[in-house]
Amino acid sequence: MPSALKWREKQYFEGCGHEVDTYDKEASHFILEMFKKSKLIIEIGCGSGAWTRHLAKEGNYVIGVDLSSSLIKEMHKKLRNSNCEAIVGDAEFLPFKDKVVDGCFFGFSLHHVPNLLQSIGEAARCLRDNGRLVMIEPNGLNFVLALENQIAVFLKIVKKAGLTSPAERPLNINEVRRILSRFGFQCQIFPCYATLRKKGQMTRLPLLTRIYTLTLRSASSISPNLFGAPNFILLAAR
Repeated sequence: MPSALKWREKQYFEGCGHEVDTYDKEASHFILEMFKKSKLIIEIGCGSGAWTRHLAKEGNYVIGVDLSSSLIKEMHKKLRNSNCEAIVGDAEFLPFKDKVVDGCFFGFSLHHVPNLLQSIGEAARCLRDNGRLVMIEPNGLNFVLALENQIAVFLKIVKKAGLTSPAERPLNINEVRRILSRFGFQCQIFPCYATLRKKGQMTRLPLLTRIYTLTLRSASSISPNLFGAPNFILLAAR
């Protein structure tokens, strides 16, 4: 049975009714290099598929998985690449056999999953012994992100609404690394100052979210050592 939090997260994205992607060109080339030898990749939490389509252009076969049927339908409208497909699926219960893929990728999606241990464990289960798990996610050790998250939590309690989706929160790198080590992974972590959203999406965001995003960009550029990278890229391999 899905948790109540997961159900609310699903309903939030089912109600979006438009493209939802956090694909970032600045970070994509670096991430693609990590999957250079991967023939079959699962993108977990693919949204409407910008990362999926981009990964597939490099000759990999990519299967995008998302809990939202609305976003999968949106992705199907754009599927022109024979190297990718999209299915409805749960990050905490992936519909794949053990040790069948070369790579698993979370592109700004793991921080929407309620149970990190379960989701990372599922990715580990599906990966071949020499497979790679890669993610780009918001950094919970970043001062501005941590502050924004506390404001979002307060608004959800007071107004039953907020800046973020129900399960969304920045991730603590140390917690993610500890979980990965339980499954036998060694990790490399890289700071990432890429923007969280494409510029074209900025005007569609709520005012407070736009203010927050602009503040984050300014803070990181003015004093990166104080605020820390807003995002991190993690490469995990056994």
